[in-house]
Amino acid sequence: GYRLYGDATLTGRTGIWGFIDYQISHRPWFGWGFHSYYFVPNSPQNEAPGYIRDMPSSHSGYLELKLETGRIGYWIFLVFIYSSLHLIERVRRIDPVRAWLYLSLQLFAVLSNLLDSSWLTLTHFWLLYLIVVAESLRASWLSPARAPAPVGAVQAARVWRRGRLPRLA
Repeated sequence: GYRLYGDATLTGRTGIWGFIDYQISHRPWFGWGFHSYYFVPNSPQNEAPGYIRDMPSSHSGYLELKLETGRIGYWIFLVFIYSSLHLIERVRRIDPVRAWLYLSLQLFAVLSNLLDSSWLTLTHFWLLYLIVVAESLRASWLSPARAPAPVGAVQAARVWRRGRLPRLA
């Protein structure tokens, strides 16, 4: 940040993040509630020092998620992100170009939320992310390409077709 802007605080974000971490520590497990921290009467944000009081978000999608949903909601959402990235492998087996596009869009969303808050707001970008996840899921369910069966299952199927039962040692 210092080389780009002459400001080592990433344009003031580290001060915001420090205050948000302090607020997260007050309600670590369940958070403050979905959309129940900013712009509500008697918000703890009103106690923030200086310019932080006027910020409409935490400028970090992950901190905002932890602030509003707590540790439990945060980890559930991280599992969702991991699962959606994992689905791209199944899409890659069918159509590598489509998988590359999906991976690019999802990685952009994951990385852009490090410095901006767009996970919990209804934006075009969030809807695009959800459409990509849904399309990855649809493509993985409709794919004829399945993971290879374990060798033991293939051998048992061959023996069963011949009508012989294997001997147990």
